[in-house]
Amino acid sequence: MLKPEYIVTWAEIYEKIEVMKEVLVNSEEKVFGITGNGNAISELMDNAVETPEKATVLIGLVHNSGETYKKWRGMYPEKEIVFLYNTQFEHQDCTLVFPWDKSLENCL
Repeated sequence: MLKPEYIVTWAEIYEKIEVMKEVLVNSEEKVFGITGNGNAISELMDNAVETPEKATVLIGLVHNSGETYKKWRGMYPEKEIVFLYNTQFEHQDCTLVFPWDKSLENCL
């Protein structure tokens, strides 16, 4: 059975990033994006760094199965790891569809 889609808007993404910025900038954390989308998210913040070694916080886009978390936790056990979306706490029964996913549909 297919899960219903949850359409993520740009406004929602920017709102979540602003909340992250407030929390992370106030504490002067340095962020690095894990995976391609996490890297794009970190670049929208004021405190992105070029390598995970320079970061105090690693940012990903979606925490689903936990595989990405486990991989990066294994490589950088001292770093905090956060995700813009965590399907263990929100949208558990949905497939997240991001604005760029919908844009690509029209190109196929």
